[in-house]
Amino acid sequence: MLRILRLLKLVKAVRPLYSLALGVTQAMQSIFWVLVFLVVTLYAFAILATRLLGHSDFVQESDDLPVASKELFCSIWDSMFALFSIMNQQNWEAMGPLLDKVPAIKPVYVLFTICSSWALLSVLTGVVSDNMMAVRESQAQKDEEAVEERRIWLARWLRGVFAAADKDGSMTLERSEYRELLKSPFHLKRLQQVAKVPMQDLMQMFDILDVDHNGLIEFQ
Repeated sequence: MLRILRLLKLVKAVRPLYSLALGVTQAMQSIFWVLVFLVVTLYAFAILATRLLGHSDFVQESDDLPVASKELFCSIWDSMFALFSIMNQQNWEAMGPLLDKVPAIKPVYVLFTICSSWALLSVLTGVVSDNMMAVRESQAQKDEEAVEERRIWLARWLRGVFAAADKDGSMTLERSEYRELLKSPFHLKRLQQVAKVPMQDLMQMFDILDVDHNGLIEFQ
């Protein structure tokens, strides 16, 4: 159980893997209905295959059909399983003699291949892909909102620190006042914790915040 929890924690820690898992999870409802439609399609073709091939209604004599092919379609459930196997590129060798013996069923075979292997699987892939794209867009939007929230919080926090260092109350911070601010161990530690930069970079931060290059930091 603990190993499963570790795996779940690993999935959540790896961002691409988490997005993939979240996209597949959100696509489950759509996948369910695609699978329901697949079962209905297999059932419809299984009825035809059982009647025409398993019960030999399509030919005059049952001996005209290969024995292996008749065994594949002897009942509806066997026909559904056989068609599902064919859809997944299995039991092809059993269909070859049947198509050679009864060429008239080739259009039905082509129609089944188009409906199952091409259309339904493409829809299933598209559903998962659309949900994964939606998850990525949602995650990107959340990241942008988180960055914006941190920017607003950081601006508010710096405004409070600079206001405490603004001795003349001009709502601007001169270079000398900024240097005095860095001499305070309390403010210096807080700036390093928030900015996460070493001391020498804090000295250069004044030039970065001085967007007008007039020797002042405005924090109104």
